[in-house]
Order: sequence, then C-alpha cells, then structure tokens
Amino acid sequence: MTHTYDWRELTDESRYERARNTTEGNLRASLDRLAALFG
Repeated sequence: MTHTYDWRELTDESRYERARNTTEGNLRASLDRLAALFG
C-alpha cells in the first residue's frame, strides 16, 4: 500500500496549517491503523 499526500494543488487556505503539520510519523501511524484493520 502507498499512502501519499500531495499538497501542491491545495487551494483551501483553511487547510494549510494541517497540511504543514502532517509528518512522516503521522502518515506511518495512519498506515499502521489501516494495516491493523485490513491486514
């Protein structure tokens, strides 16, 4: 599974802060939760 966030075309300024705060650790935790559900 590949989990990708591409913020290059993000135009909703209200989401900028959340996008900037998304870390590799956040993405890893999300993948781990998905794996627990479907793995």
